[in-house]
Amino acid sequence: AELEACAAAASRALAEVEAGAWGADLDEVKGRLAALEVELARAHAHLLAQSASPALREFFAALAEQDEAHARLLGR
Repeated sequence: AELEACAAAASRALAEVEAGAWGADLDEVKGRLAALEVELARAHAHLLAQSASPALREFFAALAEQDEAHARLLGR
């Protein structure tokens, strides 16, 4: 459920960006990006917790680190 919600949020964001409806104000866009990063990090953490495979755990841990770095870049 977590991964499906994450994919749905990303798909909605992409559709809004392509339609030019994601916001014109930089602070608004940064806020929305930061919120999306939180959803991505949550999904990555969920998958990490479920994975028994060391390789998959390492992969999702790296994705979670990237999510945190993106949030810092966005100033959130």
